[in-house]
Amino acid sequence: MERTNFRIIIGVLIISLALFSTLTLAAIMNVPDDYEDIQEAIDWSRDSDTVLVQPGEYVENINFDGKDIVVLGNPADPSEVIIDGGGEDRVVTFDQGESSEALLSGFTIRNGSADRGGGILCSGSSPTLQNLIIRENEAGSRGGGLYRAGGDNFVLRDIVFEDNSAMTGGGIYAVGADIELFDVIIRRNTASQGAGGFEVYGGGDRVAMTNVLIAGNSGDPVGGVYLDSVLEALLTRISIVDNVGEGWSQGTRSRDIRTNISNSIFWGNQGNPISLGVPHGERGQITLNISYTDLQWGGIDIFGNVHVDIGDGMLDENPLFVDPEEGDYHLTADSPCIDAGDPDSPEDPDETRADMGAFYYNQEGVITEPGQKKFPSEFRLSNIYPNPFNSTTTIKYSLPMPSDVSLAVYDPLGRRVTTLFEGYRQTGFHSVNLNACDMPSGLYFVGLETSGQIIIRKVTSLK
Repeated sequence: MERTNFRIIIGVLIISLALFSTLTLAAIMNVPDDYEDIQEAIDWSRDSDTVLVQPGEYVENINFDGKDIVVLGNPADPSEVIIDGGGEDRVVTFDQGESSEALLSGFTIRNGSADRGGGILCSGSSPTLQNLIIRENEAGSRGGGLYRAGGDNFVLRDIVFEDNSAMTGGGIYAVGADIELFDVIIRRNTASQGAGGFEVYGGGDRVAMTNVLIAGNSGDPVGGVYLDSVLEALLTRISIVDNVGEGWSQGTRSRDIRTNISNSIFWGNQGNPISLGVPHGERGQITLNISYTDLQWGGIDIFGNVHVDIGDGMLDENPLFVDPEEGDYHLTADSPCIDAGDPDSPEDPDETRADMGAFYYNQEGVITEPGQKKFPSEFRLSNIYPNPFNSTTTIKYSLPMPSDVSLAVYDPLGRRVTTLFEGYRQTGFHSVNLNACDMPSGLYFVGLETSGQIIIRKVTSLK
């Protein structure tokens, strides 16, 4: 399933608002208008600057050089802005203590090659990575798409890892890391030894995964995910499907580790759906709590000191995906996984009970109670003119049916600058004037949101 089937996360990644500090006198470095390539712009940048990259293909290998800057392509369509590593070195490097204020967003990262981290290497750094496609990279040892070691808590959001390869950790390899994945696809990655999709080795305190698809990866012995000695793993709304090898595997020797799984699907994997093991004679322990999950064959393979608590809501039924052979793991209307998630967990965006798996079944337009509003399934942010603009511009949008709307302006670090409209709108065409007299010159994003859908557009204020 293509990445556009996730809810698009608003511009420049509004979900990370609290991560960023105040932007003061920051410059915008335009590529290729002002600088021929991305690395040249980075070289001339300072902390808090934005390197704004126009659509196109850039054959280069970039290093943030310890700078907490924003390097921004097109968050709404990363396929338009490609950084190609040329097949001789990794594509992107963070290895000089970059913090979460360093942001890479809106790119396709491809054709990188290195011993570790063919696509991206994060060593002793904790940059923010969002709205990326990381594909067709290779590593001689670990982390074909991404290699991560050291640093603070690490967050990946709205990223596709596909067709990467390595000896182990074909998609992602992390060493002793705390890591969180939101709205991530890990598919068709390969490893000759170890986990094809995602591997965390050497401990760590926490791995959390929400709305994650892990599909069609291959490895020996683990196709999907392997965690070694991670103290806590939290999985909700996960689909681990059609991997060659075990779907989900955990091991430990000396640590007591705990895993919680809910609202998820394990189906079609060629090895055990879930495999947990502690070598005999070791003092570690694994505790698994699993509920409201579609688990093929009820398949949990355990070895050594492992305790499994199976809760309510378990299924062993074909989830009835739309077209798994073509990689579409959305649910069909007849899926037993619809409205089968934990009733105490947050509702799906269509305001129905949680479904199982990475993708909810959209029941919008179905009126279940008298007076309940129908929400639009499509809408348009049709025009912003003039753009660039001096002090004012007009934003036009259309709605195919009455709906709740939020229209706001955000800066390049994802902070809301101003709210233009928030409330209920009738069907039809609407326009709003943006007065930017009190806003500094620079790049901004207009975000139109309704019914869990978001459209973003770039605007530039020139004074």
